Amino acid sequence: MRLSGSPIIWAFAPFIIFSTAVPLLPDVAASLAPRSQVCANDPSIVAGTYYGRRSILPIALKLRFTPLERQQVVWCALRSATFVIISAAQSIPGTTVYTTLVDAALNQLTMLEQMGDGPIANGAYDRLGPGNIALHVWNTNNHQITRGVLSAALDALADYVETRFAGALSFYIYDGDNEVGQGLIGLSG
Repeated sequence: MRLSGSPIIWAFAPFIIFSTAVPLLPDVAASLAPRSQVCANDPSIVAGTYYGRRSILPIALKLRFTPLERQQVVWCALRSATFVIISAAQSIPGTTVYTTLVDAALNQLTMLEQMGDGPIANGAYDRLGPGNIALHVWNTNNHQITRGVLSAALDALADYVETRFAGALSFYIYDGDNEVGQGLIGLSG
């Protein structure tokens, strides 16, 4: 028996037929799509969208707070699309963590006024505060943290520390949908 046409076509025919039966792009129903993260300081706001209100009362937060994972909180910066995902560690009594965050945020605002917005120097920002509190922030995901985003993130962290938890933190910084940095604040060794 002799087959007509190219032998290569006949060799690949079963695969061609099978490949047309498998859709190239899966049809994901909207109900199965991942849901957006919301801000713990205002659950009506989707993280990464502009947030223009002051955070709601801490008493109401305790009733409405649902963490993403154990000990992780999404906290949005005021007047910004910047938000942080925070993991709390050890408690540090007093206001030294809050003071360090506020001083660092004011430092970045001053730099912003003097130099304009731009990436942080050398891809990292370090600050030593009162009571041996150390702050270290660095670029991630092949993105650069700008002074404006860093200032907004530090402001959000200070708001979180003031209303929720005074202590050592690790955090991720997002500018809209993009993770742009990570950081740590706590007692320096």
